[in-house]
Amino acid sequence: MKTGEILKNLRLEAGYTLQGLGQKLDPPLEKATILRWENGSIKSIKQNYLLQLSKLYNVSVYYLLGQDDTLTAEVKLWDSLNKFFGNDAVEFLHNYVELNSEGKKKARSQMSDLWELYHKEVKK
Repeated sequence: MKTGEILKNLRLEAGYTLQGLGQKLDPPLEKATILRWENGSIKSIKQNYLLQLSKLYNVSVYYLLGQDDTLTAEVKLWDSLNKFFGNDAVEFLHNYVELNSEGKKKARSQMSDLWELYHKEVKK
């Protein structure tokens, strides 16, 4: 599949209009530019935009460029977690994974304290 087709499919799956996607990017783009990406009249997309699109759609740049037919296992896992638990939980988990061992230990301790406090409040 070509990059333009991939970009169009991802945009439609995410529910973005051409204009809506353009406004999500930094710096923002006109819908005509997005359309030219999708129909292949612009062959070279700036790296800045490729990186933003890969984050927005949660895919690799290689996938956007048509060099990888499958999403990585990690992307599939995060996508599944997001669908099941929601974005806040996935963001929390992603941040936890990025911590070093000491940070993880502190996070677990604080979460335990919050959990206890929550149960005390619920029992009131």
